[in-house]
Amino acid sequence: MASKRNYTEKEKKEFKALQEEKMKNIKGEIQQMAKKFSADENALAEFMAFSSSFYEYSPRNAMLIHRQNRGARFCDSYMGWKKRGYPVKKGERGLNIFVPVTVTYYKDGPNNQSLIPAWKASEEQKKKLESIQKLHFKIGTVFDVAQTTFPKEKYPELIGPGTDSSLHKKYYNSLVKYSEEKLGVTVKETDFKAVLHRGCFVENKKEIHINEILKDTEKLSVLSHELSHAVLHTKSKKSEVKKEVEADSLSIMIQSRLGLKISDTRKAHLFENFQKYVGEEKGEKDQDKYIIDLIDDVFHQYQEIIPGIEEYTDQKAQNQERKEPSRQTGKKEKKKEKKKNLEVEME
Repeated sequence: MASKRNYTEKEKKEFKALQEEKMKNIKGEIQQMAKKFSADENALAEFMAFSSSFYEYSPRNAMLIHRQNRGARFCDSYMGWKKRGYPVKKGERGLNIFVPVTVTYYKDGPNNQSLIPAWKASEEQKKKLESIQKLHFKIGTVFDVAQTTFPKEKYPELIGPGTDSSLHKKYYNSLVKYSEEKLGVTVKETDFKAVLHRGCFVENKKEIHINEILKDTEKLSVLSHELSHAVLHTKSKKSEVKKEVEADSLSIMIQSRLGLKISDTRKAHLFENFQKYVGEEKGEKDQDKYIIDLIDDVFHQYQEIIPGIEEYTDQKAQNQERKEPSRQTGKKEKKKEKKKNLEVEME
């Protein structure tokens, strides 16, 4: 067995400086991507559709994966793929993400103002001094399924099958049933006497109204949007513009999960309201932070509702083989994911 190498202080400093520079560049990429959402009409819609496969990652990590490989569909770590029996192909370059690391410190000095990292503390200090833990982030890598030896014919087990347009009516009826049985929100097809009025959620009556003249695909698109309002905004005091951005974002994730093509009308509606939302938040110092907070809320709500939606649309049966390390539904695993999403506290 090879002995562990001891690095010189100079090498340690050089490595630390390299990591800090890399972290700075990655944070800069996230900020640029957040700015692009309000400048490019398709950018946010494309990202939300992409995120229907990566919603268990934090928004920052989903943004990083999207920026590095828009074609990614299912990611795991190098060891994760090896454990699955389908190792990463030789020469493949991983996708950078943030990985949470808990570091133990020992309080020292006047008023405990100094913090000594555990690896620097002596055994005597560890016995005498009070310890605390802080969450930091390092740079890790994941690999998309296309970078591995996983057989292409088995991709549907991980990614899920596509959806034929002939199923849109079935999915619409399934979402109606989900809304009424799981959410207690009645869905009615209504004569709005106006072509442009597509649908609405009436909170005080717990009703969703869909324009009866719409075709099946349009009905499904509108229902997913109004259903998102029902899930996200019952008794909500958020601004109307923020509500629309969140509802559009969540409905795009639902539609993408069901295999629907996102309409230009939906993209335009999201972009228009997102620009207004950015205008409302101009007082905020960090644009990427309030945007990521919004996306994070949508991601968490999507996690809550997608198992039920899949059950009602029979997608659950089709996706039984889909097991991603970051997609675990037990209470302990959800706590881990919550911790994973603490990246807003990055130092």
